[in-house]
Amino acid sequence: MPTHSSLLRDSSFSVENASNITGRWVLIVNWPGLERIHPVKVTRSLSAQTLVQQFHHNVLICPQSMDKVIYSLKNQTLGHDADYDFFLRTVLKYLQSPSAFVVEDGRCFEDIIVKEYCKQFIRSYSGKAEFRSKLRKSRVKEEVLMQFESVRRKRNKEESYLSFSFSEDVRRSRGEILKILSAYREK
Repeated sequence: MPTHSSLLRDSSFSVENASNITGRWVLIVNWPGLERIHPVKVTRSLSAQTLVQQFHHNVLICPQSMDKVIYSLKNQTLGHDADYDFFLRTVLKYLQSPSAFVVEDGRCFEDIIVKEYCKQFIRSYSGKAEFRSKLRKSRVKEEVLMQFESVRRKRNKEESYLSFSFSEDVRRSRGEILKILSAYREK
């Protein structure tokens, strides 16, 4: 698995040196008429040069380490209730400013995205009436996030012999964070 430092190296791709990136993903951003961030796979028939000619500097090339995440977002395999725009915005934010993410060494890109997703999940639950008073303090939110990371790390260690997709990881992480949050529900 690629580490955070290799992600930083990989995310420095520029459109100018995009001659041979067949099979890679690019994001089309801020294009007039397109409301969302659009992931597009570069193929032999749809080359990076073609995309650059059409969309100019609105094309961001994704490092290979993001393939699992981008594939899941493009094919919408995270489930019907997943916030795909949040995931795409997080990927875009990472591409534009990787230093904005605090990451431990040895973590892969999927870990970064899942952690950001769980932070968002905790923020959304802290606004609900039955959680409002207990999750108001940032210390409690950090505690919930630490519990989640511990549970997820344990699961990944115990199931390291299995090969699971990013979609499965997100769904299982959602269930784990919901279980942790249920302990903070007001009675």
